[in-house]
Amino acid sequence: MNDIELGWFVGIIDGEGSIQLDKRNKYSRQPVLSVASTDIEILNECKRITGAGCIVQKPSKNTKHKLSYTWRMVGAKQILKLLTKMLPYLKCPKKARRAKFLIDNYTSVTSINGNYTDEMKIRKLKFEEDFFNQ
Repeated sequence: MNDIELGWFVGIIDGEGSIQLDKRNKYSRQPVLSVASTDIEILNECKRITGAGCIVQKPSKNTKHKLSYTWRMVGAKQILKLLTKMLPYLKCPKKARRAKFLIDNYTSVTSINGNYTDEMKIRKLKFEEDFFNQ
């Protein structure tokens, strides 16, 4: 990803994207980057630039609505690396806070093998609560 692509991508995330934690199970939430749009070309570019993610069509019950799609990227290691590149350029305060919070804290509260002691579970749940309060 070159600097121009990085700038474009950060703008898309700032304007239309989402930095989230998606629940896999009770103690295993993973970072997710996503963008929803009716313009699939934008999402194809997100996928091309990052070299990751998938695009799915969102179901709609109203036939008058345009088709809508979502690009989603999962994978903590890859996302944390990308967020580190993006952080200096994020302008949306909430997204910048969430990115920094994930970069600074995610690996220290996440078990590699998915096994958590009671103390680790408490720390992980507190981390998630703090993330969603960003």
